[in-house]
Amino acid sequence: MKPVRSLANTPDADLAAAAPRMAPLIEFRGVTKKFGTRAILESVDLQIYEGQVTTIIGLSGSGKSVLLKHIIGLLKPDEGAIFFRGKPLHRMGRGGMDACLAQMSYMFQGNALFDSMTVYENVAIPIRETMGLSKGDSVGFRRAPAGAPRRGRT
Repeated sequence: MKPVRSLANTPDADLAAAAPRMAPLIEFRGVTKKFGTRAILESVDLQIYEGQVTTIIGLSGSGKSVLLKHIIGLLKPDEGAIFFRGKPLHRMGRGGMDACLAQMSYMFQGNALFDSMTVYENVAIPIRETMGLSKGDSVGFRRAPAGAPRRGRT
């Protein structure tokens, strides 16, 4: 039995030929997501392999961000399943999901916030990550004393 070789830094033709022998890095199987009666993702099947460059292009409101939020676990599909390295995300415990997310990174265009979270939750993210806190750990903020100068106000 030959060991599976890394697909990184190989030509696309080699990647396409080798990809079916490996589990996809990320896979969507029949993923549907609706907000109210509007289906944003409808029966999406997608496979992304390690070393493969994938571009998601679409009009505003077509589901690009919704698709990405599913990959990083901010949203859960109404139907279907999402897999990371062949393992179903919906069956992973918190530790398994955290291990998957530790292997991913994402960057927003501009200084965006997660629209699915409150301002408090958005501000707490870098504090938790910097201090090594879990979601269950409390992050506290203190209000400035009455009469203290406020930045950005004249």
